[in-house]
Amino acid sequence: MAVIAVLLERNPEVGFTQALDVQSIFVKALSYFKESTGSKASNEEELRGEFYQTPADGRNGTHSFIAKAVCSVLLDNAVTNTDREECSVM
Repeated sequence: MAVIAVLLERNPEVGFTQALDVQSIFVKALSYFKESTGSKASNEEELRGEFYQTPADGRNGTHSFIAKAVCSVLLDNAVTNTDREECSVM
Protein backbone atom coordinates (compact mmCIF):
# COMPACT_ATOMS: atom_id res chain seq x y z
CA MET A 1 0.00 0.00 0.00
CA ALA A 2 2.93 2.33 0.68
CA VAL A 3 4.11 1.93 -2.92
CA ILE A 4 0.66 2.87 -4.22
CA ALA A 5 0.54 5.89 -1.91
CA VAL A 6 3.93 7.13 -3.15
CA LEU A 7 2.91 6.70 -6.80
CA LEU A 8 -0.28 8.68 -6.24
CA GLU A 9 1.51 11.35 -4.24
CA ARG A 10 4.12 11.85 -6.95
CA ASN A 11 1.52 11.79 -9.73
CA PRO A 12 -1.50 13.79 -8.52
CA GLU A 13 -3.02 13.73 -12.00
CA VAL A 14 -3.58 9.98 -11.68
CA GLY A 15 -6.63 8.49 -9.99
CA PHE A 16 -8.56 5.24 -9.87
CA THR A 17 -11.80 4.49 -11.68
CA GLN A 18 -12.38 1.25 -9.77
CA ALA A 19 -11.16 -0.66 -6.74
CA LEU A 20 -7.68 -2.11 -6.98
CA ASP A 21 -7.26 -5.85 -6.61
CA VAL A 22 -4.26 -5.99 -4.27
CA GLN A 23 -4.00 -9.76 -4.69
CA SER A 24 -3.54 -9.43 -8.47
CA ILE A 25 -0.88 -6.75 -7.91
CA PHE A 26 1.00 -9.07 -5.58
CA VAL A 27 0.73 -12.00 -8.02
CA LYS A 28 2.18 -9.79 -10.78
CA ALA A 29 4.97 -8.63 -8.46
CA LEU A 30 5.87 -12.25 -7.71
CA SER A 31 5.88 -13.02 -11.43
CA TYR A 32 8.21 -10.08 -12.16
CA PHE A 33 10.44 -11.16 -9.24
CA LYS A 34 10.71 -14.74 -10.50
CA GLU A 35 11.42 -13.60 -14.05
CA SER A 36 14.05 -11.06 -13.01
CA THR A 37 15.90 -13.16 -10.45
CA GLY A 38 15.69 -16.49 -12.24
CA SER A 39 14.22 -18.07 -9.12
CA LYS A 40 14.03 -21.85 -9.19
CA ALA A 41 11.23 -21.96 -6.62
CA SER A 42 9.10 -25.04 -7.27
CA ASN A 43 5.89 -23.62 -5.83
CA GLU A 44 4.30 -20.31 -4.86
CA GLU A 45 5.08 -20.77 -1.17
CA GLU A 46 8.83 -21.06 -1.87
CA LEU A 47 8.67 -18.09 -4.23
CA ARG A 48 6.92 -15.98 -1.59
CA GLY A 49 9.60 -16.96 0.90
CA GLU A 50 12.35 -15.79 -1.45
CA PHE A 51 10.42 -12.59 -2.16
CA TYR A 52 9.94 -11.82 1.55
CA GLN A 53 13.64 -12.42 2.25
CA THR A 54 14.69 -9.93 -0.43
CA PRO A 55 15.57 -6.40 0.74
CA ALA A 56 12.82 -3.88 0.03
CA ASP A 57 15.01 -1.19 -1.53
CA GLY A 58 17.36 -1.25 -4.47
CA ARG A 59 17.26 -2.32 -8.07
CA ASN A 60 15.99 -5.83 -7.35
CA GLY A 61 14.22 -4.93 -4.12
CA THR A 62 10.65 -5.95 -3.48
CA HIS A 63 9.46 -2.35 -3.80
CA SER A 64 10.63 -2.22 -7.41
CA PHE A 65 8.61 -5.33 -8.32
CA ILE A 66 5.53 -4.06 -6.50
CA ALA A 67 5.81 -0.65 -8.20
CA LYS A 68 6.13 -2.29 -11.62
CA ALA A 69 3.05 -4.43 -10.88
CA VAL A 70 1.05 -1.41 -9.69
CA CYS A 71 1.93 0.53 -12.85
CA SER A 72 0.97 -2.43 -15.00
CA VAL A 73 -2.44 -2.75 -13.33
CA LEU A 74 -3.05 0.99 -13.49
CA LEU A 75 -2.20 1.16 -17.16
CA ASP A 76 -4.30 -1.91 -17.94
CA ASN A 77 -7.62 -0.76 -16.55
CA ALA A 78 -7.89 1.30 -13.40
CA VAL A 79 -6.39 4.70 -14.11
CA THR A 80 -7.88 7.99 -15.14
CA ASN A 81 -6.47 11.47 -15.57
CA THR A 82 -7.94 13.65 -12.85
CA ASP A 83 -6.45 16.86 -14.25
CA ARG A 84 -9.43 18.95 -15.32
CA GLU A 85 -7.46 21.47 -17.36
CA GLU A 86 -7.37 21.01 -21.08
CA CYS A 87 -4.00 20.56 -22.70
CA SER A 88 -2.98 23.43 -24.95
CA VAL A 89 0.11 24.57 -26.79
CA MET A 90 0.91 28.25 -27.00
